[in-house]
Amino acid sequence: MIIGFPPRRSYSTNCFGERILVGLTAAETREFELLDAEIPVDEYGRLLRWEISEDEFPLNQARWLELYKKHKVAG
Repeated sequence: MIIGFPPRRSYSTNCFGERILVGLTAAETREFELLDAEIPVDEYGRLLRWEISEDEFPLNQARWLELYKKHKVAG
């Protein structure tokens, strides 16, 4: 799978008035934003290539991808 640059994200507000990414909870939105702010590097500190397969992603980037897909499907 080739991951391209993420499209513009869609935000909404949940029933508590918290700003959330569509399809994610407030906690997932915070987690996604923290992970998204990290530089995508492998276990050796090298920048990840966008062409790598999902099973090659380090754990934090795999979680980012999981949350990204959940948001993308809902949006």
